[in-house]
Amino acid sequence: MMKKFDSSNYFRSRPFLFFVSLGVSVLLWFFVASGRDRGISRDLAVSLELHNLSRELVILGAPETVEVRIAGSAAQLSRLAPKNVHAFVNLQNLHPGDYTLPVRTEIPPTFELREIKPSEISLRLVAMESRTFVPQLRVMGDFSEGVSLLRTEMEPREVVVTAPKGVLESLSEVVAEIYSRNLEAREGDVLYPVSLKPRGDFLRPPELLRIEPSQVSLSFTLSRKIERKLVTVSPVFEGKISEDYRMEEMRISPEKVLLSGPPGSLEEILSVDTEPVNLQGATGDMAHTSRVVLPPGEKLTAEPREVTVLLKVVPRMHEKVLHHIPVEVRGRSVYPQWEILPSQITVYLQGPRKALDLVTPETLEAFVDVTNLVSRKISVPLRVSTGVAGVSVLRTDPENATVYAKIDD
Repeated sequence: MMKKFDSSNYFRSRPFLFFVSLGVSVLLWFFVASGRDRGISRDLAVSLELHNLSRELVILGAPETVEVRIAGSAAQLSRLAPKNVHAFVNLQNLHPGDYTLPVRTEIPPTFELREIKPSEISLRLVAMESRTFVPQLRVMGDFSEGVSLLRTEMEPREVVVTAPKGVLESLSEVVAEIYSRNLEAREGDVLYPVSLKPRGDFLRPPELLRIEPSQVSLSFTLSRKIERKLVTVSPVFEGKISEDYRMEEMRISPEKVLLSGPPGSLEEILSVDTEPVNLQGATGDMAHTSRVVLPPGEKLTAEPREVTVLLKVVPRMHEKVLHHIPVEVRGRSVYPQWEILPSQITVYLQGPRKALDLVTPETLEAFVDVTNLVSRKISVPLRVSTGVAGVSVLRTDPENATVYAKIDD
């Protein structure tokens, strides 16, 4: 006769309890092992990416890499490559200046980010500018006795230099350097390539400076019987600058040229002129390339034959006086109302004529700021807003006003 199955005795039996305990132990071991494995971390040196950088700007001072610490299982970390981790800073809508920006990361979803070193970086955004230069030849070393350089010609005749504004302002010229012995050895040949170099009083190394093209070809002629003399270049101008502007500065690059000619032809020559530079209607900075004019009647050459005349033209400043300008109170303080003495002032302005014409008593704003004032009577400086670009306030009469707190009795 078949026995009836007793479920209550089965669940209390030793074999059943043994297997249940074994299963719970295995699950607990996997849980602990998995948590311990997940706590493993790895440090990766990751290239720092620069997102949304404007084409007109360059970066100075940013590190090339950052260190990223990532946690995960040992198996996952062993297969993780630096290329799968991205560290970046967002440069969108930033203008030239100094910034401290957070470093952000993108990592695969199965990993955990623990740390970024550094978590933020300091950098400088600098605007790039370009300027055209006529490359100059610089011969190093002395020629053999009786040998001189009669003629040179470089192609291309102009190059474009691109650099941060501060570096570009310090650049005086672009030169092609070559030794005299090389010229004598290659007489009759066209030399290429001849590398170009920047020269100037750089306040710091000319990093990020580019010369395009960076090399030129040089053709030249040597003479065995010739005299040379370094003379000053004097610019010649024609036309007039606009009446509301004036010339603040003038420079020539280079300031001197090397004349070559037959014996005795250079004795009375102290300087040479340029072809006329037209100033008619000039209202801003100018950079004009002009040829050197050589005295007639002699077979003379000049090196270089062209110079760059640099002019800084600025607006001519005028003054304007406006009387009886009302003064108003601005800002908040513990007192609800204030009285100002004097209530009207005289304002002395400076700026270009056309800009000054736009400033009237109605557009001028004179005020005092009583923010956080607690004294019931105090002398405070007067402030003036012109509302017109280029117009500045020279002074006010008086320079200060006395404010009285009105208190209801």
